[in-house]
Amino acid sequence: MLCYKLGIWQTNTKLSIEFTRVISQFQAGLRDTLGVQMINSCVELQLLIYKANKESAKVLTLEAYLEELERLKILTRLAYEVRAISEGKLGEIVELFDSCGRQANAWRKSMLG
Repeated sequence: MLCYKLGIWQTNTKLSIEFTRVISQFQAGLRDTLGVQMINSCVELQLLIYKANKESAKVLTLEAYLEELERLKILTRLAYEVRAISEGKLGEIVELFDSCGRQANAWRKSMLG
């Protein structure tokens, strides 16, 4: 199956679009530091989905995906703490995080047997 048709790919794409919109509202200093890290993390998540779909040994790649998702959650929490992300926007992003995590864990568990 093409990775672009996977539910996790589509959800992750929504997450990436949301971050692109949110980061565009950051102050210049945050956009150039925290924002760049967040976008890089979103791109890395997309690449890990691509790799997991392509490789036969998916479990390690999915575990790397879950770790990168945690990294992005930490960066997002920091952005919230410095008031770069509103509480409402944080709630929307957390829902996408939860969906991505559930899908990655389900895919991982299906590979473990």
